[in-house]
Amino acid sequence: MDSDLGPLATDAYQQVAADLMAPLLEFVRLARAACAGDLDKFLVLLAIGLRTARHRRFMEASSEEFMTGRTAVLPGFGVYAQSIAASVGMPKETARRKVAEMVATGWLVRRDRRLYLTAQCYQDLAPVRERLKLLALSHHRTIGKMLAS
Repeated sequence: MDSDLGPLATDAYQQVAADLMAPLLEFVRLARAACAGDLDKFLVLLAIGLRTARHRRFMEASSEEFMTGRTAVLPGFGVYAQSIAASVGMPKETARRKVAEMVATGWLVRRDRRLYLTAQCYQDLAPVRERLKLLALSHHRTIGKMLAS
């Protein structure tokens, strides 16, 4: 199915480019603001968040569990700072420094050298998650329009 959409997306790009970029721009702007202007921090959070989102206990949990702080540390597959650096293409020292800053602010915890997201991070980034959902919905609508034409 994805390979079928590739040529369609290429042919329709000029017509849908603004519809694709506008919500992405707003998402990145909001993510940067949430991380005090530091997109590298957000890349680190995305790498850890992806490993968290793939964990069965995270998928089965309710948002309320994390928003209330009932669960202080989100279930997930812990991530090493070095693997974060490799996965997002940043220098190890940069990843280490960003991680240290986010541990100090309470967004990350370290357990057995692995990093996990905290409920505080989940709560603080609620507007970013909401914007990500809006981005997905917007892109879904855009693809629907491409398929309909």
